[in-house]
Amino acid sequence: MRLEYTALDGQGRLVRGVQEVPSRAALSEFLATRQLDLLQVRRCWLPQLCARRTALTLPDQIGLCQHLAHYLAAGLHLDEALRDLAGHADTPALRSLGQSLQRSLQGGMSLSQGLRPHLEANTAYIAELIAAGEQSGTLPTLLQRLGETLQRSEQWRQQARRALFYPCIAGTVAGAACVFLLLFLVPQIEGFLRASGQPLPWHSRALFALSAAIQQLWLVLLLLPLLMWAVLGACLRLYPRLYWRLACWQLSMPVFGRIQLRLQLAQLADLLALLYAAGISLATALTTCAASCRNLALAISLEEIQQSVRDGQSLSQAFAQAAGANRFYPVFFLHLLQGGEKTGQLEHSLRHISERYNASASAAIARLHTLIEPALTLVVGVFLGWVVIATLQPLYALIGEAL
Repeated sequence: MRLEYTALDGQGRLVRGVQEVPSRAALSEFLATRQLDLLQVRRCWLPQLCARRTALTLPDQIGLCQHLAHYLAAGLHLDEALRDLAGHADTPALRSLGQSLQRSLQGGMSLSQGLRPHLEANTAYIAELIAAGEQSGTLPTLLQRLGETLQRSEQWRQQARRALFYPCIAGTVAGAACVFLLLFLVPQIEGFLRASGQPLPWHSRALFALSAAIQQLWLVLLLLPLLMWAVLGACLRLYPRLYWRLACWQLSMPVFGRIQLRLQLAQLADLLALLYAAGISLATALTTCAASCRNLALAISLEEIQQSVRDGQSLSQAFAQAAGANRFYPVFFLHLLQGGEKTGQLEHSLRHISERYNASASAAIARLHTLIEPALTLVVGVFLGWVVIATLQPLYALIGEAL
């Protein structure tokens, strides 16, 4: 759910924002990690009417990491890099962030501490990684790798959007064209044929009946998606477990579910490899991965895996146990994890998993896009053929009788 909050920072200043969290308790815990005391909170139903969000977008996060990595690798001091970011960044959000981070450094805070208030719960790992780089003295290298990881995450997100939205948009356009014919063209032909008294074949009667139904129920059909969305929202509020079932179905539906699962696993393996390479413990890294995961079912599964790792199980054993319960993790995923643990090359195995599933998802999306266009063309062609046959056949029969 999206919550609008008012909080109090350590210096007594009011901080307002909007956060996507599963519950009010989760919001309170999230703000506590940023040294903020929650004062007021309310459900935000219309995002455009809520308070402006202060968190960085993913493109801004990528720009920040790439900018700082470039200047720090060139030997400049962090303060100089932030000064340049505040004066010459591409977006107003980055320029404002540079000014804020400069003030934080002047106040004695580290880069990671100054960055935390600008991050959401699912991107808080960025501050943890930067803190690890500050402690180990490898901040430029870590920022470069973090920027690459975020860039891949942006590419995967765009792939997921293309996989889901393109079929919906193309299908909507094709459906709108068919409805237009049924509302405006078919009724005129129907009136002419019925006035002639010519007996109509069954496929013509079926077409005219469909046209009449759409003319009578067009308002209901127009409002039906909004009604279904409202009913689904009410059911999710009354039965929170339904949200988990919906998230499971989202990863298991025939075509789009497999694509989303591959992209989610690729992102999980890539982030886990980055956290592990930065020296963060597996249990902490899994907690971070669960917080950054946007699918509730997968996030809950990662939390259970994290608890198993804390209880003493190896990473591959914990994932294998979770795979037996929810079937999110394929055999290939488990096999490479086990091999990486045995050989001491866990980071390499995780990156191989990420590349493999990313390539597999990209190929599946390409095949889907290749098949959608001819499939929609076939559906629209069959419908137009039905319209032509159902209207022209009685017309030809009428002309034949007249001759």
